[in-house]
Amino acid sequence: MTSTMGPVNYITSGKEMSFQHNVSAVDASTNHSLVTLTGYIFDEKLIAQFDFFFNCFFLHFLSLIGVVTNILNIFVLWRHNFSETTTIWLLSLSVTDLITSVVHPLRRINCIVDQFDPVAGLTSRAVSVVYLVNIPDIFISASIFITTSIAVERLVAVLLPLKVSQIFTPSRVKWTIALLYAYTVIMLGPTWFFLRYIIIFDPKYNVTRGGYILSPFYTSDYENLTKYATGSLTQLFTSVTFITIVTCSVILSIKLTISRSKTLAKMSSSRSGSRQVRDMKVVKMLLTVCLVNAGISIPTVIIQFFLLYSNLSILSAGKAFYLLRSIVSILYQVNADVNFFIYVTVSTKFAKSLRTMLQCFRRRPSFNISKADVHGMEMEE
Repeated sequence: MTSTMGPVNYITSGKEMSFQHNVSAVDASTNHSLVTLTGYIFDEKLIAQFDFFFNCFFLHFLSLIGVVTNILNIFVLWRHNFSETTTIWLLSLSVTDLITSVVHPLRRINCIVDQFDPVAGLTSRAVSVVYLVNIPDIFISASIFITTSIAVERLVAVLLPLKVSQIFTPSRVKWTIALLYAYTVIMLGPTWFFLRYIIIFDPKYNVTRGGYILSPFYTSDYENLTKYATGSLTQLFTSVTFITIVTCSVILSIKLTISRSKTLAKMSSSRSGSRQVRDMKVVKMLLTVCLVNAGISIPTVIIQFFLLYSNLSILSAGKAFYLLRSIVSILYQVNADVNFFIYVTVSTKFAKSLRTMLQCFRRRPSFNISKADVHGMEMEE
């Protein structure tokens, strides 16, 4: 994850580093209407327009969709039997994506404030960069880790059908989710102390406003901390999870395609035929969740590694850097929105339960669905 470095304009040359407050790092002799990006020339005004569209409109629109759809997910899943690990995984995923959708717009709320008051926009930008920009990363990363865990559990369910219930018990799944959150917070912990909020005088507007500088903690070990933020975290939070999800999904798909009848028999050697069908449909739905997540992650991984291995001093000099980071944010938000549509499309039971819930909501303001309405409903179709 490299979002912690996204808002910072910096130039590096060996151990020397100069930091500039909210100004372009382009050389004075450079045409400021153009941005050089690894040999290509882009119109900075056009990039700024795209960046404005992504951050001031599209991201907030997608976040609103994420809030609504994940609340619906939670309402439906909450009525399920929590003795099923699938319900626990999907509910935790919906809660995580809901929080992501709520806090994600905070990352670039300043672009809206800036339309009404440029000075307040700069101050809100500083507050966002220092205090708010890392909050979405916690829940975005946790969502990715939960999806990865779902892929691993489904693979184990196919390869070791008789032992999966012993390995993934409801209590262990709950502890795993808690540990994933703790791991995410610990790994992202150092990035919270990279920047420091300050009050500066802005000669352009002849007022004092909020700004930010690199913290003493960051400057004390700049090179290693930068490598950790832009290298190690990117590897752990992006490439490792992506490879794990893809690997598990491919093996699972092959297993289901080639040995469908054999897999069903192994998964339910002591269960009824209806249970066999349900297990297969659960696997298909969760496999769809994992594959869609992997598909959305492909451009995200490409952009992350492009930003990692390209000339960051050039990228951070203009708006092209922020445009690429905006695209990454949009893709992460799409990933937080899409599961609801997968559930409704793949699971007819989920769709029926949702319709029942909405009908009850329209009939009764108190909105109290009896358990008989959804008892026994599983995510199998």
